[in-house]
Amino acid sequence: MLAVTFRQLEVFKNIVETGTFSAAASRLNISQPSVSMHIRALEIHLQQPVFFRHHGRAPILTDIGRRVYDHAEDLLSQSQKALADIDALTAVKENVLSFSAHRFIGNHLLSKPLASFAQNNPGIEIIANIVSLDQAIEKIRQRGVDLGLFLANGEMQGITSEVIGHQQLVFIASSDHPLASQNNLFYQSLTKHPFIGPIKSTEYGKLLHSIFKKAGFTETNTTTQSQNTLIRKELILSGVGFSCALKSGWINELNSGKIVVLDVVDKPLSLEVRMGLLPDRKISKASHQFMHYLENLKAQGVFDS
Repeated sequence: MLAVTFRQLEVFKNIVETGTFSAAASRLNISQPSVSMHIRALEIHLQQPVFFRHHGRAPILTDIGRRVYDHAEDLLSQSQKALADIDALTAVKENVLSFSAHRFIGNHLLSKPLASFAQNNPGIEIIANIVSLDQAIEKIRQRGVDLGLFLANGEMQGITSEVIGHQQLVFIASSDHPLASQNNLFYQSLTKHPFIGPIKSTEYGKLLHSIFKKAGFTETNTTTQSQNTLIRKELILSGVGFSCALKSGWINELNSGKIVVLDVVDKPLSLEVRMGLLPDRKISKASHQFMHYLENLKAQGVFDS
């Protein structure tokens, strides 16, 4: 047996309120035969008529018709409220800027520009997710944010993005490491020493590996893998091995003289800084405004090193 539909109840309710089948059809912008079809389907389900019909006179509710009308009002009112609530949940909040960013970008490239943006746009609510590269990308793909800022080596599958900067990768070691005093180093000479890198299965680990492979450097002697920068820093300072890092993230350590950039003369390495979003994502006005702001910063070279 067919179930009663909301459309049948809507048509039925409009007949009661307008007084005729033709008036209900006009209000709903459908044909009168379509109105009759919905009422016939409703009555088949109930196995009783909902109207007394007399030729030339307005339809009159039967007892079951009156009871259906009482329930129809409640059900349709509840459904309209539910739909309104769903619309509110999915509606774009135009004054909200939501983005995810890799920790390196958030900590070393974006903190001051974001503070300036917030200061100049006091009416914008900012939700900044500063996370790992894996999480930054996942946030975009799961529609948890409007935009994402991430490190890359080319397009990211399923994400529309543009390059807004390039960050230099350098090989680093403690100042008393055997490699620190050597000049004109090639990748081949580096592979003889223990390498400290990120976990290879992570997005950042895969990204570095792809860069290394393209340049011809092989991490044949990786002794330690960690996503934690502080752990890698302590391992480097203790002389356990050398590493490869984004130079902008190690300025304080390099200025202290305790960690140095190795004199590698092979092909220089760098990573792209990209701004991206899902191609079908409808983003807020605030997020659009932030995108234009980032494009202006790109023209100024803010994200380059």
